[in-house]
Amino acid sequence: MTHRRRHTLAVVVASFLLTVVTAPPAATTTGYFEYTEPGPVHTIRDFSAAGCHTYLRASGRAWNMTDVPAELYSSDNCSGNFLRKVQPQQEARAAFNSVLFRPRPNSGYFRYREAGRVKTLHNPRSNACFTLESDGYVYNATNKTAEIWRSEESCRGTADHFLRKQEHSDALTFASVQFIR
Repeated sequence: MTHRRRHTLAVVVASFLLTVVTAPPAATTTGYFEYTEPGPVHTIRDFSAAGCHTYLRASGRAWNMTDVPAELYSSDNCSGNFLRKVQPQQEARAAFNSVLFRPRPNSGYFRYREAGRVKTLHNPRSNACFTLESDGYVYNATNKTAEIWRSEESCRGTADHFLRKQEHSDALTFASVQFIR
């Protein structure tokens, strides 16, 4: 009897720990952005602010060595006249007063249990089939709906189960998953 209580308590505690969800890391811009003004080259490396870098008075070349597009504006506050977008790893010649970096939204994560271990798929792509074998608990913390198949049919036909964003299941066995908007 005591063994059964301990086992039940262990299952309850494990279930609770599996349902504790931490927030996914915020989307951030990485890399650097260089620009010239009448004078030396200046570099932006801090992207922790709201995304707008202002009062640049840039005139000449701009190198976007970040992982997101850089939007160049003629005004000081990243509004008004939009001049051009400089794609990641590209350069342009322009006169601008502010630049805006819009980090890509973080699509979240998909947590599941495989062979008794909790695993996490971070930022899954839409419309891509993932072969994941789950034997129980699953939590969809993405901004997409997860289509779930019991077999490894490469996400073909009608899904056996759907988990909308922020939904979970304590007992779901499956072999493949696809994320849709």
